[in-house]
Amino acid sequence: MVLHWQVGSVWLYRTSDGRPQRLRYRHGYHISVTHMVWGNRANLLINIFLVFSIDRTADGGFGEPIERMDVRGDIHHTVPISQLLLNRANNLLLVSTAESDAVWDLTRNARISMIRFGSRPQ
Repeated sequence: MVLHWQVGSVWLYRTSDGRPQRLRYRHGYHISVTHMVWGNRANLLINIFLVFSIDRTADGGFGEPIERMDVRGDIHHTVPISQLLLNRANNLLLVSTAESDAVWDLTRNARISMIRFGSRPQ
């Protein structure tokens, strides 16, 4: 299976024939999902907007994604997110744009730090 994202949605596709298997979720921002991160330790799927928990099933698959939090925060919706970095423990997430860097604590579901730039340092 392969995850594929397009405007407003993420689909699961079969690799054997390329057919869509299942819609995993849709978000309401009506803009493309351009970055995703998988947190294997905590079974987290993170895109440029939302953090989801996905529990493993008894047969080794994955259950339905459960939305945990929105990591866009107060970042303006027209500013593209350029980078998502998840730490090894899967509890801290860095969200970078051309205007800011924000660190989110995923155990507290809260942004714990943010630095704004007039223009991004080189």
